[in-house]
Amino acid sequence: MGATTHYFSAADSDGQTFTVHMERNFAFKPPQDMLICEHCGWRSRLRFLKGPLALASEHLSSAHGADRNLSHEKDETFRRAQWVIIPLSIAVLLFIFVMLT
Repeated sequence: MGATTHYFSAADSDGQTFTVHMERNFAFKPPQDMLICEHCGWRSRLRFLKGPLALASEHLSSAHGADRNLSHEKDETFRRAQWVIIPLSIAVLLFIFVMLT
């Protein structure tokens, strides 16, 4: 089990929304990503030739008939963590660089 990082949603012809989320397992190097459907339990590891949007779209349209209003958004917690980690990493690298010179 990993942390949810992205959501992919689409609606079918009746207007029902289906969602696939992407989980990233940070325990592996490099991190492993898995797509998981919240409605039918479908799971798929990301492949090199197809990106997460293509795999999620393919599953939503073929398994659920949801091929309208495809949307993609980052998880709010993951988005906020990126805004903290990136500047913090830069600050640490700058501190190390200043201390070495």
